[in-house]
Amino acid sequence: MNRRTAAALCSIALPLLLSCGGQTAVEEAPPPDVSPHVAQRIDAYLSDAAEVLGLPGLAAAVADADTVLYSGAFGVRSLETGDPLGPENLFHMASVSKPFVATAIVQLVEQGKIDLDAPLTEYLPYFELADDRYRGITIRHMLDHSSGMPDVEDYEWDKPQFDEGAAERYVRSIATKEMIFA
Repeated sequence: MNRRTAAALCSIALPLLLSCGGQTAVEEAPPPDVSPHVAQRIDAYLSDAAEVLGLPGLAAAVADADTVLYSGAFGVRSLETGDPLGPENLFHMASVSKPFVATAIVQLVEQGKIDLDAPLTEYLPYFELADDRYRGITIRHMLDHSSGMPDVEDYEWDKPQFDEGAAERYVRSIATKEMIFA
């Protein structure tokens, strides 16, 4: 499976998770108090790690639900310009997100909210492709990269979308594409 097909998996998995009540936390606990002393220790650790590993830039955040408890960035966002990296800068996660999506889906399977062998359309009725073979794609096919999903032609790295409808819009946008294999 190539990167483009993986991106399609993530784009389809996100609305799937949302439509199934994709909460993956086991218990909700009150947010811990991140004191200035703890933040300084995190800063020192991450700064040292970036230097030791020879990373041009490193950003990290700790969040609980909608609350950011810590954020920090070290190094530069561009080797060419030397512009400093900040916690507000965006990173393209791409394939790094696959294990998180798969873990969340398997948690939903364990909770009885998703059947791995059910058609994808059972959970995303608006998912379709120009090729009728899409009706046979299951959740398992999406997870084991055997779905035959079409390649993504433009990741739009320069135009990130964060609104609630972004994932569904993407899924709907591929309706004119054909599968690359059965």
